[in-house]
Amino acid sequence: STSEEDIKRAFLSATAPTDMTPIQRRPLLRLNDGRFLVLDTAFLLDKTGPGVFWTMRDFLDRKEADRAFEFRGVLLEAYAHWFWKEDYQGSGRYTPNVHFGDGAEAFDAVLIEDGVLIVLEYKSGALPAPAKHSFDEAKLVEAIGQKYVRSEKGERKGVLQLQQNIIRFLKGEELNEIGLSRSDVHTIHPMIVAVDSSLTSPLVGNHLDLKLERGVIRKLNRRIALAPLQLATFADLERLLPYTVSVSFTRMLETATKSKFQAGNFRQRARRSIEKAQSGRDIVKERWMTLTDGMRQLFPA
Repeated sequence: STSEEDIKRAFLSATAPTDMTPIQRRPLLRLNDGRFLVLDTAFLLDKTGPGVFWTMRDFLDRKEADRAFEFRGVLLEAYAHWFWKEDYQGSGRYTPNVHFGDGAEAFDAVLIEDGVLIVLEYKSGALPAPAKHSFDEAKLVEAIGQKYVRSEKGERKGVLQLQQNIIRFLKGEELNEIGLSRSDVHTIHPMIVAVDSSLTSPLVGNHLDLKLERGVIRKLNRRIALAPLQLATFADLERLLPYTVSVSFTRMLETATKSKFQAGNFRQRARRSIEKAQSGRDIVKERWMTLTDGMRQLFPA
């Protein structure tokens, strides 16, 4: 929680007028009579999930924080694998941690649906707040590049990881865990799933798809179609996977690709595919009901 004076001081010292970090970090305002005022419900609920990490971050030094960031990435990827196992109800096959025959990592995960190969990369990094709130195109493009294309050290990230390993697959290397070769596939859908919703901001998808250089990759095997890069958040998967009981994930991807509304999150662009669809088991909804029941006990009306 925070006091009125503390939150005033935090906003006065903020470098950008759009930076809501003071409320995000302390969403409860402590009143003089001992009661608490919820400043933002979403930020408060966030404290039961990703917000726990950022609260702990305030008590760590740089070295400890770097290790914590790495561990956070491991946890998020493990969560994604668990979530697919629990909520994917389609006819396809989801396989985590896929490698090539020489042991090199190919993709964080793949989904096979009737000759369609969906290759996934999970990313836990977030764009730096100064870049987000700078309103400076050059700074923002540079930040996006360092997080999702190539790091400051020159290491391949997100898009270039997908590019490199799609090329290896199209040149004939099999995916070891599932024994899949290019002859088994007619379409590839590349996808990055990120924790940072900024990734779904307008035109970011177009920018990163250009970095993938699909035109160059397609020349390696014209029989196999390479769809545009799709960007999604973990929340998109949480909302959409329950509908795979009646709609294939491939159809969701195809709908999102054809959507005239290219900005916005993945579930908005894929929504037409599930408009009249029946939802299956929704584990997030189940857990959400448990959480809201607890919140009602803590904050009765």
